[in-house]
Amino acid sequence: GYALLVLELSLLGLLVGSGNTGAYGKAMTLGTALNLVLDPLFLFVFRWGVAGAAAATSIATAAAAAFIFRSVGAQAGRFGFRGAPVSSGGSAGLGGAAAEIVAVGLPQALSLLVVSLSFAFLNRTVATFGPVALNAWVVVGRAEECLLMIGYAVGSACMIMAGTRWGARDRSGLDAAIPRS
Repeated sequence: GYALLVLELSLLGLLVGSGNTGAYGKAMTLGTALNLVLDPLFLFVFRWGVAGAAAATSIATAAAAAFIFRSVGAQAGRFGFRGAPVSSGGSAGLGGAAAEIVAVGLPQALSLLVVSLSFAFLNRTVATFGPVALNAWVVVGRAEECLLMIGYAVGSACMIMAGTRWGARDRSGLDAAIPRS
């Protein structure tokens, strides 16, 4: 699931940077809602334990990524992915866009790998207290994500929009990004 997340977030930067902040909220809502439904099902009904929590998270992440891929695909020409010039007046085609995505995505991928391995270690540690404690730990984590989702969405949208405007040296867009987000 985290492997898809890196590409999803990189492509999401294109959408949010172009002003489509709703895509991020919709993708997060879809992923979190799906995870909230699948976690109890896989943990308590099917009794899959940690594997069930991992499957639920991966399925939810894949669904959110698919939503973002579809959203970017619908506007692929606008971003220069179909060989057309980028609509903002730039001339970077697929090669330029892909290189930028890799430049942004690779450090993110390494960061998420560290986070993923840390959670694997933490989950294994909690599992030593027994399966009930581990399942409770996973469910509480999902509930916490639900509460924090709004802050993540607004903060990330603002950060991406402000960074994009700063990189484009668009001071008026930068000033407008904060209240807009």
